[in-house]
Amino acid sequence: MQATTELMLLLSFSTIMVMIFISSVIYWAERDKRQWEGCEYWLSTGAYMLLAMFSNKHPPLIVALPTILWIWRIRTMRRILESVCKVGLLKKWHYWLLLTAYLLFLYLAYLGFSFTLFTLPQSIAFFIVMMDVLIHGIRNLNKKIISVNHYLLFFTIFIISVHNLDYPFLRYNTEFTYLGFGLLLLTNILMAIILPSVTIFELKQEQQLKLEKLVEERGELLKNQSKLSALGVMTAGIAHEINNPLGVIGHRSQILRRQVLADQADKDLILRGLDQIDATVKRINDIIQSLKNFSREGKRESFTECHIKNLLEETLSYCRDRFRLESIDLRIEPFQDEIIKCRSVQISQVLLNLLNNSFDAVKGTPDPWVVLSVKKMENCLQIIVKDSGRGIPENIRLKMMEPFYTTKELGGTGLGLSLSRKMMEEHSGKLYFDESAKNTTFIIELPYI
Repeated sequence: MQATTELMLLLSFSTIMVMIFISSVIYWAERDKRQWEGCEYWLSTGAYMLLAMFSNKHPPLIVALPTILWIWRIRTMRRILESVCKVGLLKKWHYWLLLTAYLLFLYLAYLGFSFTLFTLPQSIAFFIVMMDVLIHGIRNLNKKIISVNHYLLFFTIFIISVHNLDYPFLRYNTEFTYLGFGLLLLTNILMAIILPSVTIFELKQEQQLKLEKLVEERGELLKNQSKLSALGVMTAGIAHEINNPLGVIGHRSQILRRQVLADQADKDLILRGLDQIDATVKRINDIIQSLKNFSREGKRESFTECHIKNLLEETLSYCRDRFRLESIDLRIEPFQDEIIKCRSVQISQVLLNLLNNSFDAVKGTPDPWVVLSVKKMENCLQIIVKDSGRGIPENIRLKMMEPFYTTKELGGTGLGLSLSRKMMEEHSGKLYFDESAKNTTFIIELPYI
């Protein structure tokens, strides 16, 4: 039995020494806080084991003295749990409870009580403090990043805490000492396996979160670039849309000026002219406001109720003159107005992207046309963009929704359709190509309110 005990002691101590070496090398290479916490745990355990081995055949009080190092072990396990659970777990009463327990230990030893009685206070105090730390740590753990390794870590710390309760009964009993050291060996092996596994898992999760954040940031940047590209395409049409009203204002103001200078001013004529100028200014203001709306960050906009008729008219105002200047027939088929809940800026961006694609596809072809229609379905509202093109080849269809794929030789980013589809998914809707249609047809599906 003595040989078994000594073998378990040797195995435990060997395990601890190996882990101290490994964790020290890793910490030295990475200088990561978590690596130091693991290294400190093995140092505290190794120090305790070393003293326990040297005091093994001494009187009871000397055998019990290494328990003072339990305070270091509590600290290291608490810091590991704080790192894992991302919350502070230290409470002032922990110190007071441990101090009281060790003072009671010394007092009972001084009075000559048995080994079991004078070591029981620190065992109970260790258990209470670790259970409080463990319970509060688990309650505050982020359930989204937990793994089986975390549960095994909690279980191992629980076993260590429970094992300390049997210390007063097994440690100085030569018949059962090997059971205590056997449990110690088991917990050391478990910690040697589980603690690095938890660290590796969390590092992978952290890298994954960083990668997702980076992809999201790059996606937003590319989305803004795509929007700026669309604004650039709209410039000619918008300039013409504003130049016409400015021409009306200039013409009316000249007429009014001539009449005033000739002393032939007619009050009704002046009022009619001013009314027309006011209406024209309002039209310019509406165009500028629409551009501001289009340019703002659609993802930050809340979902609001929107009349589909107003949304389509506003979107067409961005590009109607561009189609007219190229003699492309752009029209909206009659439909019954509906109310949908959406981010109007994003829907306008998706629709404008489809219209710009149709413009590029039919420009320069005989009798080009683009038709916008709205169809009411049972569970959704369809906005259909159809042009005079004769469809899209199958090899392009398979790739056209992928990011950065483009068939445009100049100025194409390949972001339009992929970002548009993502925006529709954010609306719980769809964007897809109608393969059954004779002409090139894209369909936007939006759920009802």
